[in-house]
Amino acid sequence: MHSKLYVKAKTGSFVLRILLNICLAVYLLASIIIIIFDGISISIVGGMCLAAFIVLSYNRRPSARGHYEAVQAEIIINSDAVNIVYYQVGNLNGGKVIYKIPTERIRGIEFSNKLCCIHFIGDMTVTYVGKKTKIENAGNCYFYVEKGYEESILNELVSKCGRDIHYMDIIKSSMK
Repeated sequence: MHSKLYVKAKTGSFVLRILLNICLAVYLLASIIIIIFDGISISIVGGMCLAAFIVLSYNRRPSARGHYEAVQAEIIINSDAVNIVYYQVGNLNGGKVIYKIPTERIRGIEFSNKLCCIHFIGDMTVTYVGKKTKIENAGNCYFYVEKGYEESILNELVSKCGRDIHYMDIIKSSMK
């Protein structure tokens, strides 16, 4: 099914973004000082515009910031664990992200009909599989469900996990 996944900015992109912004500020300040003492020239103004354009263009790139990415996803619900697998994650060069949520560690499940999103709250393991495998712990997971699949997934969560769903923006009886 289609889903979306929040992808954090890479550390290198974050550092580069900060350095570019600092360089832009220093360059603009130096250019303003040159304009004050030597007068305005087309090369100084052109250089200022070009520098601002380069930095602003880089800052607008999705990979320069955390962003949501459209991905293929699969949810596997068992009585002992819920596994969510996101495939073809661009940030991992086509790798995948796997959330493993043991049912005894789930503290809550929330559902938003407006966002069509299931929010798992509890202790879980996140595995990033790309060029290198990285494993970390997380306290929550947002699983965006493709419209039309939400009712069957929620019913399966209730029956296999034994947890009630907390509906965030609708009344439970309207889910049928």
